[in-house]
Amino acid sequence: GGGDVDMRRAWPWLIVAVVLAGALWWNARGSSSMERKSISTGGERREYAWFTPESVADDAGRHPVVIALHSLGMEGEGMAYVGAWGEPAQAGEFLVAFPDGLDDSWNAGTCCGASMRNEVSDVAFINDLITWVRNQPNVDPDRISIVGFSNGGMLALALACNAPEGVNAVVTTGALPTAGCTPEVPPNVLLITSSSDTTVPPAGGDGDLVAGTISGPFPSLDDSVRLMSEAHACDLPAPVKAPFPGVLTSRTCADDARLDTAFWPELGHDYDGSVTDLMVWWLDLDG
Repeated sequence: GGGDVDMRRAWPWLIVAVVLAGALWWNARGSSSMERKSISTGGERREYAWFTPESVADDAGRHPVVIALHSLGMEGEGMAYVGAWGEPAQAGEFLVAFPDGLDDSWNAGTCCGASMRNEVSDVAFINDLITWVRNQPNVDPDRISIVGFSNGGMLALALACNAPEGVNAVVTTGALPTAGCTPEVPPNVLLITSSSDTTVPPAGGDGDLVAGTISGPFPSLDDSVRLMSEAHACDLPAPVKAPFPGVLTSRTCADDARLDTAFWPELGHDYDGSVTDLMVWWLDLDG
């Protein structure tokens, strides 16, 4: 997933974008903090960035958390900068964890890159990270969301196949299920896709990244949603008004969980603050 081919074509532009976004992040963050941390998973040290907005640092209560998973070719803090998470976290009073995939990749079944080839235990890593998160004194242990872009979204959907305790929502963009399992609903699930995405096309099959060393073929959005709907007794889809240039469709499933799809025609295989804003709105974390 995650735009490996696209990144190679646009690498200088990406560096400039990340630097500019990083400058805006740090200039606007006030007394917010981004801390580098690590935990041990399977005897190996795994790293992540932990963002505490000023609005949370100055409050003694318990707050929601978002686990944000980067794309192929990116690091955790790149997800923070490109996605412009600082302002919505400050407004919504939630914390964000930005874990790092090994070799800038995640093992999400048939995708992606070195972590896939080396069968890295990324599901175990994120489960261990969520256990750490739930034990923090300023965290609401039952309000944890997992979001992901591309390869990170595929890992988020793999995690949803056996959702960790405390996770109540999963949101992905530019991603489809690649772990060979059916994500659970609940948690609530939102899949953001685009007809102009040639890297992870919603029709499935071979995207730009498909090669033996990067990714296998992708399932289709329709097949993925059908399997999830059938497995979790979802109702017929209905349109919902949403603040983005596309169509959001919602389904109510067992235990009043939601399985929603957001079709954003012009998005392509891209990720920025406007996608973060849709995620935060849907998660009801927009303050």
